[in-house]
Amino acid sequence: MSNAYQLIWFRQDLRIHDHAALWHASQQGPSLGLVILSPEQWKQHADAPIKISFYLRQLRTLQKELAALHIPLVIQVIPYWKEIANFISDFSKKYNIENVYANIEIGVNELKRDKNVQDYLNRHGKELFLFHDRTIFPLRSIRNQSQQPYQVFSAFKKACYTKLDTSGLSQCYPVPNKQNEVPLDFLQGKNIDLDEIEKLFCSSLSKEQQDLWPVGEQYALEQLDQFIEESVCHYKVERDFPHIQATSKLSPYLNIGILSIRQCLQALFRNQHGNFHLVNEGQQTWLDELLWREFYQHILFDFPHVSKHIPFKKDSQKIKWNHNPEHLTAWQTGQTGIPIVDAGLRQLLQTGWMHNRIRMITDM
Repeated sequence: MSNAYQLIWFRQDLRIHDHAALWHASQQGPSLGLVILSPEQWKQHADAPIKISFYLRQLRTLQKELAALHIPLVIQVIPYWKEIANFISDFSKKYNIENVYANIEIGVNELKRDKNVQDYLNRHGKELFLFHDRTIFPLRSIRNQSQQPYQVFSAFKKACYTKLDTSGLSQCYPVPNKQNEVPLDFLQGKNIDLDEIEKLFCSSLSKEQQDLWPVGEQYALEQLDQFIEESVCHYKVERDFPHIQATSKLSPYLNIGILSIRQCLQALFRNQHGNFHLVNEGQQTWLDELLWREFYQHILFDFPHVSKHIPFKKDSQKIKWNHNPEHLTAWQTGQTGIPIVDAGLRQLLQTGWMHNRIRMITDM
């Protein structure tokens, strides 16, 4: 296809380093980037203003980093995911898009959205190429002897250790080379005003709250390196004490893809030259935490009912719950009278984050 472009659809992966879809698209020819904001979906998922602000601030950073590679980033608002397939199909025809590249997202609604986009594109001889990027191991690749998904973490972890021991760590994708400039008038007027979106969803946030979570890949990588160099060796002992700054606090950066899981593993084993060789309990404990994240990502894919307000163990639906709105409100606002619970919930309300041990206590 002459004068065609590849389209990179960014979602929860707002970075240019170690980005599977970006790398593969760039190897096929000149590329454009696309981000679709869906405010009505944010409301349905009760996304907090601090999370939306974090995403939008990183989006601005991504736009600048892509511009340095001469990859324009188109930002559009499509209120509901069900409307995305039609938009991408029309966009692809209008701007001579050859194929679309994206990283797999695992939730049941996300998979349905991507299937619709794939069907629309296929009707016009185009393809949506999806890449494993959010997990250490590809979906469906960790199976028991009966080729069924694991339902117990200890057995899942053992299988992961075996794979890491035999296959080694996955390598990170390099940043693609700078491409030729796209004509400036090519996408004139296509982008929405991010300031307006921020005013709509994040006006209640103070600058102090935003400053708690700096954006940018460089910052995230520096925090990762600092944690590995200074804290990981004490992680097993100190991670359960909320008054100690002993956890990585990298979960928000993994969540919206400022960091990749591969980058975390490579940093964890950097002193072992990228070889899977555990040298202390702190290193092993943080690896196990990354594997807990991995376990639940695979559970989310293999057991889609957990995306539908149905518990993993369906028998627990028989539990008779005490529906008390006043107690629920007290819990949500940190007014239970139990100091450690209230402190955790107030921390969450103020900062958007809660210490892992306190998460367990407040949940119970």
